[in-house]
Amino acid sequence: MALTARPELDWLSPLPAAEQVRSARRAPAPAAAAAAAHLLPLAPAAAPRPAVPAPTVRLAQPSCVRAALSAQAELRKAMIELVLATDVTTHIPFMKRFAEDVAAKQMSAMQAMTVVLKASDISNPTRPLPIYAAWVEGIMREFFAQGDAEKALGLPVSMNCDRESVNVNKCQVGFISFIVAPIWKGVAEFLPEVKQQLLPVLQANLEHYQGLAS
Repeated sequence: MALTARPELDWLSPLPAAEQVRSARRAPAPAAAAAAAHLLPLAPAAAPRPAVPAPTVRLAQPSCVRAALSAQAELRKAMIELVLATDVTTHIPFMKRFAEDVAAKQMSAMQAMTVVLKASDISNPTRPLPIYAAWVEGIMREFFAQGDAEKALGLPVSMNCDRESVNVNKCQVGFISFIVAPIWKGVAEFLPEVKQQLLPVLQANLEHYQGLAS
């Protein structure tokens, strides 16, 4: 059936029917387009407020807490000083002050703790000879191993660490005479038990190594 020309329909789009449908779908609805045309421009976004730091709350320390912290600091300081006092390089100035305390027959608590620790650190010669001799063997083995390592590295050999020149027996005689005996005799002035029990053992060990060294 042939179509009859109808001039009253010329305003229609010449596009095919399917294309007309797609075009219609892409076009905005008249009402929505009209509403969009009358919209006012959006107001600019408000700037973010700067962050306000939270207030710092400081709690007052009770007096008992402050006292405990102070005692802890004093104890730590005392422990450090006591350990450092065992260094042999501090022995001579320490013994000078110690001799003054012995002569005055008085001593501070800190000085007393230092004396006890130093004396204990070098107390092997005050033990019975079999125990002392075992310690001598172990310590001299350690010294000689250090000397061997120092030689291998081309370093100066430390005192009493050269196995080729050190006489172990003479080394013990000097150790007792100049290091151990002075401090233990000073301790004995304050502790009679030391004079009665340890000094005789110390003297016997000294005579033993003197006999071996001669």
